Amino acid sequence: MTRNKTILLAFAGQEIDQVEGVSEIGDGYECLNLRKFCLEKFIVELQAKIPPVNKNVLRNYTAEDERADFGITEKAFRECSWGLLIPDSLDDAIATSYGEPLFLINLYSAVFLYPLFCAGDYGIEPVRTRRRIVPHQDQSCRFTTIKFVKFFTAMLAQSQYAGLSMDRAKRWNQEEWRLYVAARLFTGLQDYDDGKEAFGWWQRESADMGTILESLLTEVDRRHDFEKKLKQRAAVLLSHRFPAIRDDIEELYEQRSRFVHGQFYAKVADQIAKNPDDLPKPDFELLSKHRERIRCLIVAYLHLSQVLRNDATAYPGMKSVIDVLEKAASGDSQVADRVSRDVDEVFALL
Repeated sequence: MTRNKTILLAFAGQEIDQVEGVSEIGDGYECLNLRKFCLEKFIVELQAKIPPVNKNVLRNYTAEDERADFGITEKAFRECSWGLLIPDSLDDAIATSYGEPLFLINLYSAVFLYPLFCAGDYGIEPVRTRRRIVPHQDQSCRFTTIKFVKFFTAMLAQSQYAGLSMDRAKRWNQEEWRLYVAARLFTGLQDYDDGKEAFGWWQRESADMGTILESLLTEVDRRHDFEKKLKQRAAVLLSHRFPAIRDDIEELYEQRSRFVHGQFYAKVADQIAKNPDDLPKPDFELLSKHRERIRCLIVAYLHLSQVLRNDATAYPGMKSVIDVLEKAASGDSQVADRVSRDVDEVFALL
């Protein structure tokens, strides 16, 4: 049986600035202003766009209890503000699986988004998250542009690394496992959206972002002078977007090292001994800055790995992104210029 892999992801937030209930973004992608619908009208619209796979799933659209595995209550639907209709998916994707498209959505957005439900040809499935109504979910304006469609379709193949499918994983090479690890670590940064405690929590976020850098930019079996290489290789990918990227990485690693090696707690002990009321405060601006650089790094790396996979002539003699970055960092200006051009293709869509 052929399943319809079109899905709709619904998000919370204030009512969006969209007069129509449905607005086409391009190529079948649509933004829905869910405040323009009652639940009954929405289900009719949804079933017209994504017909139910069979009559047995018709009970999967509404629910009396918010704890139900399928269906949505009137109360829960009223919390929703807007939704994205996504018509594209990987050929081997599980129908109504939202992990892969949500990964690309979160790479495109400057903040993580948390859908309240996912809808497809099997009905409506609530998404259980710790974060329900959050102000920064008012992000619809970022997605109602053809740039989002172009980004999504350009990066679709790379969404396979958002989760672990053994049918895919058994075919992955070392470089692809690298991409999977980095993607999972990036998604794991959502844990810090729940709050940042004074002792340890925000330093852990710095450490995790440092781990993402290492997972992408260092060889598995070579750690000599790795921080220098991190800076050089990150600069090849990001210096034209973030000119101070080397200093940014040094700043991030200072935070990471103080946490990992204990200096942070020594400083806290000394600080509290002098003033018990002077607790350390998370540096939200610093963490936000570094997370943005990590997001762009992953986008650039994923795109460059795709260029290598699709065009064997793009970087002759280089088999991995690490090979390319090392060649460019060692002074090959032609390779460095080609990397900048390739990366700018995807950055232009952000």
